[in-house]
Amino acid sequence: MAAALLTACDGAEPVIEQTVVLNLTPADQRFGDVPVGIAVQRNVIVRNSGNAPWVPAAPPVIAGDGFSWRRGCEDPVEPGGTCEAFVTFAPVDEAASSGSFTVHNVDSNGVDIVSSVTFSGTGVAPSVLVSPASIDFGLVLVGNSRSEAIRIENTGSTTVVADIVVVDDNGSGAFSFLDGDRAPLRLAPGTSTQIGVTFRPAIGGPSTARLVIELCGAQCGPAVVVSGSASAPRIEATPRAIDFGDVVVGAVVTQNIKIENVGDGALEVIAVELEAADDDVTIGVQRAVPAVLNDDDSLEIVVRYAPHQGRTALDAMVVVSSSDPLSPSVFIPIDGATPGPGLQVLPEVAHFGRLAAGESRDLSMVVRSIGAAPVDVTGIRIEGDGFSLVSVPGPTTLDRFESLQFLARATATPRTVTAGGGSARVVVQARGLDDVVATLAFFAGTSGCVPVASIAHADLGNVQLRSGTTGAVVIDNLGDADCVLQDVIEGGGGFPFDSDFSVSANGARVVGVGDSGVVDFGYFAARIGVRTAMVELRFSGVPASLFVSASARGIDGELSISPAALAFGPVPGNCGDVTGRAVASNTGATSLTVIGMTLTPSDAPFALDFARLPRQLVPGATSLLKITALTSVAPVGPSTATATFTTDLGITASVSLSLLTTASRATVTERFTAAAAVNAVDILFVVDNSGSMAAYQQLLADNFAAFFADALAATERTQDFHVGVTTTDVLSVGAANGGLVGAPSILDRGTLNLGERFASNVLVGVEGTGLELGLEAMRLAIDNPANVGFIRSGAALSVIVISDEEDSGDLIDFLPDPALSRSPDEYVALLSSLKAGSVDNAPVLVSGVLTPGQAARYEAVIDAFHGSVLDISRPDWGERLSELGFDTFALSRTFGLQSDADPRSIVVTVDGVATTDFVWDPERRAVILDDSPDRGAAVVVSYVAGC
Repeated sequence: MAAALLTACDGAEPVIEQTVVLNLTPADQRFGDVPVGIAVQRNVIVRNSGNAPWVPAAPPVIAGDGFSWRRGCEDPVEPGGTCEAFVTFAPVDEAASSGSFTVHNVDSNGVDIVSSVTFSGTGVAPSVLVSPASIDFGLVLVGNSRSEAIRIENTGSTTVVADIVVVDDNGSGAFSFLDGDRAPLRLAPGTSTQIGVTFRPAIGGPSTARLVIELCGAQCGPAVVVSGSASAPRIEATPRAIDFGDVVVGAVVTQNIKIENVGDGALEVIAVELEAADDDVTIGVQRAVPAVLNDDDSLEIVVRYAPHQGRTALDAMVVVSSSDPLSPSVFIPIDGATPGPGLQVLPEVAHFGRLAAGESRDLSMVVRSIGAAPVDVTGIRIEGDGFSLVSVPGPTTLDRFESLQFLARATATPRTVTAGGGSARVVVQARGLDDVVATLAFFAGTSGCVPVASIAHADLGNVQLRSGTTGAVVIDNLGDADCVLQDVIEGGGGFPFDSDFSVSANGARVVGVGDSGVVDFGYFAARIGVRTAMVELRFSGVPASLFVSASARGIDGELSISPAALAFGPVPGNCGDVTGRAVASNTGATSLTVIGMTLTPSDAPFALDFARLPRQLVPGATSLLKITALTSVAPVGPSTATATFTTDLGITASVSLSLLTTASRATVTERFTAAAAVNAVDILFVVDNSGSMAAYQQLLADNFAAFFADALAATERTQDFHVGVTTTDVLSVGAANGGLVGAPSILDRGTLNLGERFASNVLVGVEGTGLELGLEAMRLAIDNPANVGFIRSGAALSVIVISDEEDSGDLIDFLPDPALSRSPDEYVALLSSLKAGSVDNAPVLVSGVLTPGQAARYEAVIDAFHGSVLDISRPDWGERLSELGFDTFALSRTFGLQSDADPRSIVVTVDGVATTDFVWDPERRAVILDDSPDRGAAVVVSYVAGC
């Protein structure tokens, strides 16, 4: 229908009648021969060549057996614009089929104008048969796996070459072939093969997927439906830390730890262990361990602190090992102090070795103040034959951590020689304290073989889990005949010998007169915790056995700093100092303590501000690090340094620092690489699911079109997006815990009925806890392995928080885990580290629909990324989602600068060609191009830097 030119009778301007003219291409869409059981996709292009917008009143109408509309052409098409409709043909039997594709347009006179395309296709016998049609793996424990096989037969006359792919329906990533989610297939005519598929769930609940043989394109071909369900026991400890506070000497205080199974399968508590420096702290368990906890079952651990002297701080931790597949060990640090003085004598057991008749030997000993107050030492004495003090220290006062050194002497008297040796004890007396005692001993006599362990214990230190190390003890022969080793008994005398150790005494089989031999210990850290090994050595002709030992501590410690590099500048030197953020995280399973930090070179223009040191980090804990670039003292030009952090476990981590300082009013240049995924953005909606949110969730669901208006507009710039939804609940049983909700959990441009699926996913319900932790939910969603494929390295990231309450991270007294009280700055640093060091321009944006002024934690993160906040109390915020949508879908065209810029000085080139098609956003300190550059394009921005 052509547009009509109407002439007005009174000589007024002519009126152009607004009409819609639809042209469909191709006129006849032929699908050809398609094997039964396979769906083939084709497209139809609809062009509006009229002068008025075409607004479809209904989706296209498809007629014919086996033909169906998948998506496309449901949105308005402007004059001159086009839309693309996707249609599939999936024959159900071996026969020819015909059909049609029809769109309707009602003109201004109410006339229905029909435009159609005809379809044809033929169902043919399949050349590849797959069996079984479906596999149910049943119930599998998280972390375990079960495998089955599918049989594939080539009944055709040509060789089949294809890939078999896993098409995951709910994003669980639980199904795989031998080498991942894709397996090659090459099958000669008349032959068959079997392909193994494994179900290895990482999270609890049901999972489904399709195994598709790609005979007709991506994810197109015969398929096997696979399903399974995962049992996921989950251990929870309440509380996650114990602080006894100040407890006076003589008092006895207890606190209980409740171990619960909050998962959906039986949980085995394998061991409950106490790591403590002395016996002031003890534990008792309600029932025998190992123990099995069924759903909602629990057991109690009673922790007892009965101090006998003062101390500044406890060094203790309860470690609970379980069958939880994701977090097998729970660590509960124990803190506390006792006012008053305290003493320690080192070594607690002192051995002088073997002495000849009349021989004397001296040994240095130390008395150390370990209490919270000075201690008055009133006397030191030795009780036992053959021992003495070289010099008797007089009464003295030791301040906190101060030490007193003295010498003890052992002498082989005739009586001790006859007895084969002597023993005694050192007694230290202090005002207000019980006596503190250490043990002394020596062997005596020189007849025949006299083996002495000059180094009787091998401390192998901290060993990373699944790693090994070695150490040795030294055996000296002080006698007048060779020492011949007769027997090596692991755990002799009833002492422990942990299975993680091995021992070799080949180096001490024969120890000559005056010579030394070695006994080698090997240790492989298979478990976390302190392990010991005692070995009894029996030498021929020697009545008394010699005992040697080794100890080691298995750790799973890992310290990481995010981001690994911080770049400041270009910054004019007169603009003041600039502060950046990083986060130190304990990503292992063993507690560690950050004990020091160094800057190399030490005179670099940077200042480090960490939490007070030493700083203990239990597994999963984080701590904020602030690094300030001192531009006021930095020389013009580049400056670099490395900040290194050390721990008590010997583990280090570092962050690289760089600063570019420019002269005032200097022109600087910044270079970017356009994102590898053109116009790609991953969008995470964090939706409050507490009791007051029903109406707000519905408003979000109803305004899908507003947010996605720019992305789905009919333009040449095709937006590539992922959309995921999680909730603010990370505490309740069954909470999302950062997992993506909905089915499918990851929406994209090709999702069928995208608007309806989005609405379904964001209606997350109102059963969540009132302790909303949206920032932690955001972190978990980004790190959750179950959300694999959602966050892409080459895509920008946009986070939108929808909540009528503040983030509860400041309510530490109400939270079960102190790690949930991270500061907003930590979340800023963690988000920044996602794209740090990437060669792609893949920025991060955080926005929100909140209650302004009453959501300070959320707003602190949003402000750091120059995002926008809509007022959730205003009824028009749903329509204004278009503002957040525009910022989101402009991310891949947005290039944030390190410094403020004089807008008149900005010069932009794309692959060496200057362009003026950009705008300057002073709030976000960014250049936004009108059109997206090609993937990998070099974008260069030059400008005069300001403060």
